[in-house]
Amino acid sequence: MEKDPLCEEVLYNTAFIINKEGKLVGKYRKFYLYPPEHQYFKPGKDFPVVDLGMVRAGVAICYDHAFPELFRILSLKGAQVIFIPSAIPKGYEYLLNLRVRARAQDNQIFVAHVNRVGQEDNIQYCGLSKVANPKGEIVAEASSSQDEILYVDLDLSLILREKRQERVSRSLRPEAYEYILRLI
Repeated sequence: MEKDPLCEEVLYNTAFIINKEGKLVGKYRKFYLYPPEHQYFKPGKDFPVVDLGMVRAGVAICYDHAFPELFRILSLKGAQVIFIPSAIPKGYEYLLNLRVRARAQDNQIFVAHVNRVGQEDNIQYCGLSKVANPKGEIVAEASSSQDEILYVDLDLSLILREKRQERVSRSLRPEAYEYILRLI
């Protein structure tokens, strides 16, 4: 949670991006708020991609994973990996599994989903943090019941290989997004 520096009554659901030296290098304010969150938070307006030295990274938070356009924006801005911190409860594992793989494959990048595990009050979280490669394959997965740290070597050459095999970004047609705007 972050207070707006210009108005302390305004709160954002914010992920802070810290490099390996422990320095704050960026922040992402959740763009798509889950319906009950609207009573507490304002949505963010920016899609930062930061250079962490060995990889360019973006962030999406929890419910953001339901919106492919957010991932498309981050990948077009140069993200090679998108991190998704979240708190998905048991019963919704299918969404975590499907969307992590889909967002990675759709954009031919790595997606690292970091999900809460354990219980708070009456909510049991499903854990299952995971990393998907640019083909949408799960390359690492954590437990559903205990805290774990996943160490994953990302072969960034897979991104270029996938993008050469199927040139999705070159086939994008911006007029499709204009059409969507007319429908909503």
